Amino acid sequence: MVQKWIFALLLLFALITSCEKDNAVDGSSAADITFRNDSGYTFTNDTVGLSDTLRIVMIAAEGTDPLELFVLNVSYDGDPAIGTDTADINVNPYMFDKQVITRSVPGTEKWTFGVIEGDGDRTQRSITLVTQ
Repeated sequence: MVQKWIFALLLLFALITSCEKDNAVDGSSAADITFRNDSGYTFTNDTVGLSDTLRIVMIAAEGTDPLELFVLNVSYDGDPAIGTDTADINVNPYMFDKQVITRSVPGTEKWTFGVIEGDGDRTQRSITLVTQ
């Protein structure tokens, strides 16, 4: 039962990947997503090697409403997004540390990190990697 719920949630989240950040119209503020940008971390779009090992750390801070769910999707070469990770959120800020090993074929990988707030608002940020 739980697996079906998670799959349905990931599918729903994948369908809305065109949204970036909700614009609050009632004076509330949306969640904020940043990436750790110290040496050794990937934090922006980049061209990388085949089978490269990268480390991405996403930090999400709640806005007006509490964060409830984290979702990570990846899309290869523009194909539909695939859910790779999901987690309930019970801390603020929330940090997710991901080791990415790029594919062994040339192409693009779009990693989309997202959070869902208690009121259903979604915020997400993506990093696109070109493998060659």
